[in-house]
Amino acid sequence: MKEDTDTQQSGPPDEKLTQIVSYLDGELDDTQMNEVEQGLINDPDMRSHADILSRTWALLDSLEDVSASGQFTQDTLATIAAETVRDQTADPRHRFRYLKEVLARYHVVPCFLAGVIGGVVGLTLSAKAWEKRQQSGREATNRIVLDNLDLLQNAELYSVVPNEETLITLQLPTGTDVSPPTPDTEKSDE
Repeated sequence: MKEDTDTQQSGPPDEKLTQIVSYLDGELDDTQMNEVEQGLINDPDMRSHADILSRTWALLDSLEDVSASGQFTQDTLATIAAETVRDQTADPRHRFRYLKEVLARYHVVPCFLAGVIGGVVGLTLSAKAWEKRQQSGREATNRIVLDNLDLLQNAELYSVVPNEETLITLQLPTGTDVSPPTPDTEKSDE
């Protein structure tokens, strides 16, 4: 139990290592430096890590500087890039993992489903509105036909009349039994 509480208070080992490196580099402010120094005094493992890091840096500082040519850097980066591309294309699991990451990152599945649902709802509503419009159009046509049924039944009689002015001039009586005037009836009317 005591080890668990010590681990929880001191934080993960990576955090300790980061604190030690920052301390050795002189990147901490006074408060943080005091905290790390207290940790070094109280924690022998932390002190051991700090000592190892300090000696390692001292050895690295004693080495002479070696610089790589620009061509070496370019070749190394090109090799790494080629290896990465080859690994990605060769491993089908990587492509699947990449696809899953893209789907998760950009919320593709929910957006796709929302689009499909919206499309289906839109098409359904559009079809219903079209059907209703067609039905109201048929009803209007039926109403017009019923209102003008007498006219439609006698359509062949009206085909001899060239226009409405002729009808007005003739002053034909309304009814179903309409026949064009004959010259004999016109004289007898006078």
